[in-house]
Amino acid sequence: MADRKLVDGTWAQELDQPVNLVIKTKCPSKWKIVDMETGKAYIGTDKNKKFQYWEPVDNERLKNIESELKELNMQLSKHIKFIDDTYEGLKNPINAARRWLGR
Repeated sequence: MADRKLVDGTWAQELDQPVNLVIKTKCPSKWKIVDMETGKAYIGTDKNKKFQYWEPVDNERLKNIESELKELNMQLSKHIKFIDDTYEGLKNPINAARRWLGR
């Protein structure tokens, strides 16, 4: 058996015989698979023909998703910093109240 190197640098063991991976769903477009060896992504389709169950995610759509993810990550980081900054000023009063209440 051979090993295959994945895009994240880890390895996956190749089997001697192929296996079927089957998904039964009423909403195929909610499913996404990623080939972790090549990095290519595919979205499920409602085409019920062999070799048409999955279609590649186009680069433009992928760029939009990555851009949205980056924006959400920036917003989350700002929010976390705001919470950290706000909590920093409350540490001493909270600790004083704990000491006063004996907790």
